[in-house]
Amino acid sequence: MSEAHIIFLALLAVACACGAIGLSAVAWRLFRAVREVRHREVLEPLRPVVLELVAAEEPQAALVERLASLERKSWSVLEPELAFTLMAKVKPLGPKGPSFRSNPLCLSPHCCGLP
Repeated sequence: MSEAHIIFLALLAVACACGAIGLSAVAWRLFRAVREVRHREVLEPLRPVVLELVAAEEPQAALVERLASLERKSWSVLEPELAFTLMAKVKPLGPKGPSFRSNPLCLSPHCCGLP
């Protein structure tokens, strides 16, 4: 095998690797877009229920029953995407408002913009 063949095969391998990386990036973006659309379809009818439940002083039994009757798939979408966000917006998370210690997603005070 000549030196030209080895160089050609090396360049072909690099081109294939770049193509695979590009295809995986496109596939990942497509997967995220489809997942986002599905999550929106599940969450949209539940937004008023959760907002009313969180904003109310005392939980209404009908709203609690509706959330309790959700399928596991709907609840797994609702819980991380909507419940924490709406509760943080409607009710302060502490006596002085939100803090990085009350947000489990925040690991330091600097990521939340707090002093």
